[in-house]
Amino acid sequence: MRIRNLTDAHIIKNKKKGKINFNISLASLKKYHGTPYWLIIQSNMEKCIRLTIYPLNKKKITKLILTGKNIDGRKLDDLSEILKSLEIIHTSGILRMGENILYELYLNLSLSEFKEKTKNNTLQRIKKIFYDVGVEEI
Repeated sequence: MRIRNLTDAHIIKNKKKGKINFNISLASLKKYHGTPYWLIIQSNMEKCIRLTIYPLNKKKITKLILTGKNIDGRKLDDLSEILKSLEIIHTSGILRMGENILYELYLNLSLSEFKEKTKNNTLQRIKKIFYDVGVEEI
């Protein structure tokens, strides 16, 4: 007995080179239909683009972009402990590109909420693990 499909697929004609307009069924997210916003995350890879969609009640959220080197298991455990206090919506997963480690997180916090929540020393602790920490409001 099949309960439900894990994925859905459509084939559309490539009319406008480089742009696609399509409708996405959100039927499986019925309880979120009253949500005022949707966060759409586009993951770009060499051979495909993956979209991930989350319901949101906020108009603005915060994205962290972390870049580091020589990140070992202990440092990842430290990072996990630091991030527990933040409201994580989505992470990219840890990606190794050459010598660099890249990691992106989307937080259910506006930039002002993020600054308030991290004013103790959260960012400083993250900067001890990653040499570059980008913060932007989406």
